[in-house]
Amino acid sequence: MKGKALLNVYTHQIKNDLLSILVQNNCDFVEVFEPDDLAFKYNLMKGKLGLYIHELDEENYTKSLENIKSITDTNIRCIILIHRYSSQIIEDALALKVKDIIVLPIEPSNLASKLKSYINEPKVTVSSESSRSHKITEQFDRKIVDDEMNRSKRGNYPLSIVLIEYAQKGTKGHEVFKQTLKKLLRTTDIVLEYSQGEWLILCPFTPKSYIVEVENKVRIAHKQSSKISGEQVTVYLYGVTFPDNGESFEMLEKELKDGIHDSIIFSNLEGTLSQMDKEVLQTKLKRNYSKKIRRW
Repeated sequence: MKGKALLNVYTHQIKNDLLSILVQNNCDFVEVFEPDDLAFKYNLMKGKLGLYIHELDEENYTKSLENIKSITDTNIRCIILIHRYSSQIIEDALALKVKDIIVLPIEPSNLASKLKSYINEPKVTVSSESSRSHKITEQFDRKIVDDEMNRSKRGNYPLSIVLIEYAQKGTKGHEVFKQTLKKLLRTTDIVLEYSQGEWLILCPFTPKSYIVEVENKVRIAHKQSSKISGEQVTVYLYGVTFPDNGESFEMLEKELKDGIHDSIIFSNLEGTLSQMDKEVLQTKLKRNYSKKIRRW
């Protein structure tokens, strides 16, 4: 991780767990001990911070949100610790461009794994190997998806899932794109290899209305990785939300695959939709657009 971590945490055990994780990973940190301390230490360390961890104080909710808002440096990743799931809290946090939300209580080992994914951020490198020697570094693990869906049920919060298809399979740009994308996503988001050239992004606490934010990060990652790898590759994506779009992974998976299929159909259209034979177009589409054909 580039820069120091700034901690604004008041629960004693959580603070101890965080400090242990940071020390074990050789990450420098600065603590906030009282409200006025935050502004002083933030301004003092400006340009040297890479991470801000904030425990939300619900008894002083407005003031606590103002503290988060005061971290204006967009290069600092902001993580909020909350003590209960609330759609209002999630919406307020996302409106402040918070990168990560972690619900307490949380096992120290789980907290460590979430923070390590950012602290030990891998460097993006371009392999000189040919596309034939490209290896998939992660295999699709259905259990990870099931676990996240079960947590979503228990916590009564939405889980959004985005499927990405990287059109040129087996190229050197695969790893560059994936690592670039991980840097833009929240620590709580999970990137899974679904099949060669395809990824699933699991986004806890992300309602349907915020899928567009995830999709925008995919587009930014595509643009940045294309510059690094020198490859101009088409990327297709489609997102769904659990449980809004389906109560099982099989239902969501069908929606995702159909959405990708239709994205490819639409992207290959020539001319405007008004010039198309809508009956012919409908036979090519997987999803039901009988009421209204969307303009992409």
